[in-house]
Amino acid sequence: MTAARGTSHRKLVFIAVLLLSAALLFCGFFSLLPPDGAAYALLSGSLPEGYYAAAGEDGDWYFSEEYLDIAGAGVILARLRAEYDFSELEPVVIAVIDTGVNTDAEIFGTGTDDDVFLRNAVGDIVGRNTVDNNADISDGATADSHGTHVTGILALLIRALGLTDCVKIMPVKAGEYVASLGGSGNSFDYNDVARAIDFALENGADVVNLSLGTDNAPITSRWKDIVSESDSEQAVFVAAAGNYANSSGFKPFYPAASENVIGVMNYEESEHGARLHYVEPSKGSNYGTLYDVCAPGTDIVSADGKTGGYKAMSGTSMASPAAAFAVALTALKCRLTGFDTSPDELREMFDLTFRDTMEYDGEEYPLLSVTGALEAEFARDASGNVYLASAADAEAAFSPDSLTLGGYGTLMLTADEDWLDTGAQYRWDYVSDGMSMTAYGSRVTIGIDVREPGEVQVVLSVYTPDGAELLARKQLNIPTEYFVPTAENSSLTLSMRADDDGTVTLSEGETLVLGVDTLRYASPDTETVWYVNGRESSREQSFEFDPAEDGVYTLFVTVNGVRIGDEVTVVAEGRGSARDRAAMIGGICGGAGGAALIAAAIAVAVHSARKKKAAAGGGNGE
Repeated sequence: MTAARGTSHRKLVFIAVLLLSAALLFCGFFSLLPPDGAAYALLSGSLPEGYYAAAGEDGDWYFSEEYLDIAGAGVILARLRAEYDFSELEPVVIAVIDTGVNTDAEIFGTGTDDDVFLRNAVGDIVGRNTVDNNADISDGATADSHGTHVTGILALLIRALGLTDCVKIMPVKAGEYVASLGGSGNSFDYNDVARAIDFALENGADVVNLSLGTDNAPITSRWKDIVSESDSEQAVFVAAAGNYANSSGFKPFYPAASENVIGVMNYEESEHGARLHYVEPSKGSNYGTLYDVCAPGTDIVSADGKTGGYKAMSGTSMASPAAAFAVALTALKCRLTGFDTSPDELREMFDLTFRDTMEYDGEEYPLLSVTGALEAEFARDASGNVYLASAADAEAAFSPDSLTLGGYGTLMLTADEDWLDTGAQYRWDYVSDGMSMTAYGSRVTIGIDVREPGEVQVVLSVYTPDGAELLARKQLNIPTEYFVPTAENSSLTLSMRADDDGTVTLSEGETLVLGVDTLRYASPDTETVWYVNGRESSREQSFEFDPAEDGVYTLFVTVNGVRIGDEVTVVAEGRGSARDRAAMIGGICGGAGGAALIAAAIAVAVHSARKKKAAAGGGNGE
């Protein structure tokens, strides 16, 4: 029995080992398959354990699908790596003009395969200190290590998506701590920043991040033009919009509000999605139409320049590098696909990568989309204008689902719902109340007057930016619905004016026509019932009331059992005795004799009426 028990035990162990091996093989096999973005935190990137300890096991809040969707971006990059050769790709270079950087912070991967810095032929970091005019790029912001934190955000995004081989950082120190300023005490001299821009451009920067600026009126005129048109033709400039909760219409912050710069506002997470960061008056993200895009910038975990570890900071300074990274992704996608572009054009293309908006103070602001930067496919028209190739596959949609007959309705028309703007031209043609109408734009709201039943046709035509080539044409057939009359939306109509007391006086020979103003647009099956003195009198849409006798009558109507309007009181006069007696006598006598009798009866009736009137009035009788 002992031997049998031992043999049985060995068999069980063997089976368990086989099952475990199969399970490991199964997991290993499926780990090689392309991951689902929703279930895969980071695709091929490499982030230190220290980062997860500081930010959480899934990374920072803005990594999630609801915001920048870093996992989704990783899935797209995996497809691109399978389709294109990254090995010969020239890196996209992002210059960070700030207070410098402490390169020994863990996130930068300095000296490892995960090194994020651009290096020259001898292995030195390509960077410059324009404050002291030397090569010392160490962070001069001794209070908060501003430049290290800003640069660290770029490093995080680069490493999270495994792009250390094709996106590199060029640190340029142009600011430092000045104790007398108070607060963080970081100061940027105009000339130091100008020299930093020159250095970045001379050394091949494709994108330049400026998490700095001013709204100080006496000096903003200089800062407004610190990025010249010539500079913007050599690189794309991205800048923080400032943190004073001011509108750009009230107090613009430069260089972010400059024409040659992409200005970046700061949003935070909320239960309803992205929300502009606001703390209190004079503390929160600046906003306004002079800025271009909103990006996550609140409680962002990044490098701590003092400890080499991690800390969270908030501000448009933290939002700006995220936008700069997305611009770099757009440039990377162009290089992979062989789509040659200039910096001017790259900025226009970046504006076409947005997919959603955030509302604040009555304005809609675009939200940064990392996946949009990677998924956008570009094309050019005959005039050289850039647009999204997906415009040729435009799908049109409308809301609400139908239009109601009988009035001026609002219709929202949308094309290319995946993108806020494709760069193409959109034309909508339709008919409103018999008139041909046209509206332009990928998202339009039109007023349309529908008077006849049947489908309303709206035709969408999509053209290249220059308008020369038709890319697509779609027809929408929008159903119409009959109007449903109710006491609230319908009124009683009368062919005669009522007296001040609401009474209609109906004299001899007059007919009162009543109706309901909305019935012409109601379904033919609508049940309309007219009542006279409480008794049903007609079921027609309109009712002609011509009483046979003098008297007071009460009229009302119901539509589908619901009373519409108030009761109408009608006083009928001049329709009584003399006429009725004459008609009766004429019917009895007939012929010429009858006519004579009728005439006599009328004469008697008239004489009698006059006599009564004279007696009542006290006048002389005949």
